Order: sequence, then structure tokens, then C-alpha cells
Amino acid sequence: MRTFALLASLFFGVQTVHAQSGSNPARANCWCKISIHSLAGNTAETGVVSGKYSDATGPSYSSLQHLVDLGNTQNNCKDRCNSRAAGESLPALAQAACAMGANGNDVTAFAKVGVNRFVQGNTLGRIHRRPAVYHCPQGGVLVSRPDGGGECVVTEKAILPNVEKGSTTGVRCSPGFSWDGSRCKKTYPAVIQTPAYCGF
Repeated sequence: MRTFALLASLFFGVQTVHAQSGSNPARANCWCKISIHSLAGNTAETGVVSGKYSDATGPSYSSLQHLVDLGNTQNNCKDRCNSRAAGESLPALAQAACAMGANGNDVTAFAKVGVNRFVQGNTLGRIHRRPAVYHCPQGGVLVSRPDGGGECVVTEKAILPNVEKGSTTGVRCSPGFSWDGSRCKKTYPAVIQTPAYCGF
């Protein structure tokens, strides 16, 4: 009871000082961040794809209310953050998330009041990434390239006039093919069958 009385005294005392001074209460911003990382329980922000704004969803909250009733204040801030996040452009969020290398990450809104820890809001969706699918319309074997593309390799039997002597002297290949030391071969770029995709 003594503890409650002391807290009540401090609370009403601060209100009295504020009322007497006539000054505006200190403000604590409502921060709203949309991230591909889980920010819940953290104060730092990482993986933010949108929401580099402070107090973007309405009036700031007084630090007095924040200190006395942080739970309700956080919920109010989270509700405003969810409303703001619902109006974001999903294609723009996906583009930013994909540029960060997201794959299987949830894109979620997080809110915090002042310097407090983030609380989780609504999840807007999950990022999916699929590589491009290539094929060889003129036949041949599809070979992947380090850059992510594809190359088609077509081989054929060479014409070996001295094959009975075990010699490759004078070996000939059909037009468009070249001898690579063991076979006649030609290559051509693979064609994209299904484009690469990254998004919701």
C-alpha cells in the first residue's frame, strides 16, 4: 500500500507540476518499421524495408503516459503502425526485401514507443524466390553458368579418316561444330523458359 501511495503521489505530483508550469509534456515518438527480420524484443532495427519515419501515424505520446501506462501506449502505437503498414505498396516492399536477399522471410510491421523495445504487429506476407528455368530448344545438354545463366552443348561424332590408325589427323566436324580435342561440339545460349521470381 505504501508503494502504491508513493507511486500515486509521484504521478499526481508530476501532473501538478506540469499543470502549474503550463508547458507541453515531453514527447515520445511512435516508431513504425517494416522489416524482414524479427525485431520483437529488440531496440535496434535491422532488415528494414520501409518505415524510416518517426511519429508517422499520428500525434506523439507524452512521456508521462508512456511511463505510467506503457502497455496501453505500446498497443496504441502498434495499432497505428498496423494501419500505416496496411497502406504500404506491396510491390515496393517486395522489391526492397528482394534487394536485401530475402528468401522465405516474413515481412512484418514492428512498433515501439520512444527508446523501448519493438513489439510485433501484422505480417504483410512472405518473400518467395525462385531461379530462372532454362531449356535448349535446339537440343543438347543444358549446362549452368556461374553467373546463373545457362548454356546448351551439342555434340556429334567426328569424321576421322585415319581412325583405323588411331590418329586424329585431318579430323573433320560438321558446319557449326568445332573439335575440342575429343569430340565435335557446338554451344549456344540457353533460352529462359520460366523467368526468375522474387516477391510475395
